[in-house]
Amino acid sequence: MRLEHKVAAVASSGGSIGKACAQALLKEGAKVILLSKNPSDFSEFQEKEQPFLGLPVKDFTDEEEIKEKAAEAVEAFGSLDVIVNSITAVPEEGVWNEIPEESWRETFTQILTGNLIPLKYLVPSLVEKESGRIVIVSALPGRTGVPGSQFAYTAAHAGLGGMVRNIATVFGKHSITCNGIAAGQIEGQAIDPGAEGSLAGILKEKTIGTAQDVANAVLYLTDEHAAWNTGETLDLNGGRYMV
Repeated sequence: MRLEHKVAAVASSGGSIGKACAQALLKEGAKVILLSKNPSDFSEFQEKEQPFLGLPVKDFTDEEEIKEKAAEAVEAFGSLDVIVNSITAVPEEGVWNEIPEESWRETFTQILTGNLIPLKYLVPSLVEKESGRIVIVSALPGRTGVPGSQFAYTAAHAGLGGMVRNIATVFGKHSITCNGIAAGQIEGQAIDPGAEGSLAGILKEKTIGTAQDVANAVLYLTDEHAAWNTGETLDLNGGRYMV
């Protein structure tokens, strides 16, 4: 198993992606802590005998709460080797210039600050070990135009790409890599209003992705074989967007 003796923390806003990543990491031998806004994610893990800890999170932007949860995570299994963030927000629908300013600000806060604060308290564990892998999952509209995507949501996810690049430059000296995954439409996940007809890629029989597809990409980016891959965002969308 590729991640035997490794410790991984997955921070999830409660969608299927976070849970799938936790499952995949466990199957590869890692000890896993899942921090999730959806406590029901924990039930199927806790029914089995495996090195897993579920930590419910009310608000990823609450610094005191996340500081406490991060301490619990490290105390459970020791210093971390892997951090995976899958934290997003559902934007308010409506005409772009009629959406209240406070809604824009809330979207920015939940996505950008919500990803930054867990890293603030989890990354020091990687620095202590002088090694580690960080993966930040974002959404396709942050990489390319998607008709109907709410502007604040798009801008916030584009910001996650910048966060990936800068984290990679700062922590490379500690042998820590940081990469992103920009996922297209994923089965079971919310879709931006008006975007239904624009998300398919070029693959004949696979027009929509699954949470497992994202988890598989996470496994690659956390593997030792990806040790020279840092500061990049992997476009995972069936060919909907190519660089």
